[in-house]
Amino acid sequence: RFGVMWALQRDLAPAFNMEGAFNHLSIELHTGATRSDVMHQIDILTKPYGGLGAYDRSEQESHERVSDEMHQVRAMAVLSPTIFLLVALFLLHIVFSRLVHQQQESIATLRAFGYYPREIGWHYSKIVLVWVSAGVGIGILVGMRGAVWMGALYMMFFRFPAMDPPSLSWEWVAAIAMSFFV
Repeated sequence: RFGVMWALQRDLAPAFNMEGAFNHLSIELHTGATRSDVMHQIDILTKPYGGLGAYDRSEQESHERVSDEMHQVRAMAVLSPTIFLLVALFLLHIVFSRLVHQQQESIATLRAFGYYPREIGWHYSKIVLVWVSAGVGIGILVGMRGAVWMGALYMMFFRFPAMDPPSLSWEWVAAIAMSFFV
């Protein structure tokens, strides 16, 4: 059987012969402190009182679970957009290569009238830019809403502190630039 009970420390301490004692200690290191030195000093101080030894946060199961979850999220944050971008690039290539192929006669007529290939290419590029701009706009809106939603889920399950809503950063600028240049 297992039970969780909440009681005042002043009532519970005498029952477990823990008056003036503690069984867990969390320490935050200041800049310049060496983790191994601090852990060694804690071990020396707590050994006469039955201390079992200090251990680092990386050895805690909860820290390992959160770290693993963040590694998975980081992998998904790279892999999913890459796949989506490649599929979108493939579809744009198919659609616009067919469009250009269907309009070969019109393109030949424009060339006969003296239009340069770069002028004709710019016409088709503007069409692609409109579609890419729409995709980038929708992607930003959905991405920001998804980030707020995911942040709320993580705060609920892992009890993270409040997070600021996402803002445009260099990652967003890089993704937008890649969308236009690919």
